[in-house]
Amino acid sequence: SSPNISLPAPFLFFGTYYSTIFVNNNGDLSFNQPWSCGCSPTQFPIPTYPLVAAYQANVDTRGTGSVWYRITQNATLLAKASNNIRSLTGTNISLQWLFIATWDHVGYCCTGIDKTNTFQAVLATDNIRSYAIFLYADGLIQWPSYGAQVGFNAGNNVNYMNVPGSRTPSILNITNTSNIGVGGQWVFTISQAVPSCGVIYNYSEEALALSGYVKCYDQPYSSSTT
Repeated sequence: SSPNISLPAPFLFFGTYYSTIFVNNNGDLSFNQPWSCGCSPTQFPIPTYPLVAAYQANVDTRGTGSVWYRITQNATLLAKASNNIRSLTGTNISLQWLFIATWDHVGYCCTGIDKTNTFQAVLATDNIRSYAIFLYADGLIQWPSYGAQVGFNAGNNVNYMNVPGSRTPSILNITNTSNIGVGGQWVFTISQAVPSCGVIYNYSEEALALSGYVKCYDQPYSSSTT
């Protein structure tokens, strides 16, 4: 996991504010403390650990791949993300900062390198409402994992949400499914006790390239603010 990362302002997740976050090698973000699921992800709900799971699985970067993060207040990125969320939710919102994490061509346990996965999680907020954006480019989710899951865990052993296909081999189709009608893109409001999501679509068109939306290749587990 990354070091303890201080956020620019408290982030509201499942009705609770958090000031620090960890980027975990196994494909998720955790608040207040790091999380490791070993070689087999633990099924939600999980007590004590608030989690945002972009693709929680048995990721292993010893053979290949890197994990990156960035905090940004770049005006262009904020305007683009604000416009996207505004068009989806009808909310007049002006985002204040983004937290971007990328798992770049990561392998699987133990030291598997013949197939790799690349995916991205973006946390966005106006310091009142909070959103999560998951991005999966076509062809870049190549390996499944027993119990791999995408979704959210409140950490209270009660509230959680999994994207359809989680913990089944069909999670490989995450590049072609969506809750906003664009394959490989998922957007959620995660401020309150139950994240909101739209209708589940199944689209075959190519998702937006990860690097074309929010690129965060600074250095592994190093923070930068612009």
